Amino acid sequence: DAGINGTGQVVGSGDSGLDDRHCAFSAPGKVAMKRSTTGDYADHSGHGTHVVGSILGSLTDDGSGSQYDGVAKGASVAFTDMGYQVNATRICYCLDADTCTPDDAHENFDYQYFGTFPNGQSMDVDGQKYHACRDTSGNMMCTKYDRTCAYEGMTDWNPGGVLWNYCCADSDPNNYYECAHDRETNENKFMCYDASFALKCTTDTKCS
Repeated sequence: DAGINGTGQVVGSGDSGLDDRHCAFSAPGKVAMKRSTTGDYADHSGHGTHVVGSILGSLTDDGSGSQYDGVAKGASVAFTDMGYQVNATRICYCLDADTCTPDDAHENFDYQYFGTFPNGQSMDVDGQKYHACRDTSGNMMCTKYDRTCAYEGMTDWNPGGVLWNYCCADSDPNNYYECAHDRETNENKFMCYDASFALKCTTDTKCS
């Protein structure tokens, strides 16, 4: 109502990614800067695109306004992409056979492991014997719930599945969040065990 729409201002934002091909960001200079901390510029979850659109998305240029315009539709964004795609490990297993097809599996779903510490101890890491397998013909197969792919002469269907960890927000071990077990990106933030097996947090030093 006051005629203030963010024109001439640059808003800083960091999130999962920004799809700058979206028509809400098509105006010249709308994306003043875009960088990535992970080398992955895609917005796999859509969260970052949604947030930036709510802040400064602009779908009209004639002053008529749109219910989908951002609150500061005239502003530009300097965006830092902090997200990357996590490839889950496929889990499937059989109850009544040593091997079976996914259609006959008791369970068949995507799964991400949580809670492995970088210095070797682990917490809540289960399901490792339930990986979906690739047979010699390249087909997906499942093993009995207590057998690995290697036991049945097969390989993991998705060996690149990402293990998740706990990262520290600061020096308080109670102040943590879930993060990908990615040493290049997160190793200086991993939650650690100290020599007495007490939880320890540092935000700028590796566990070991």
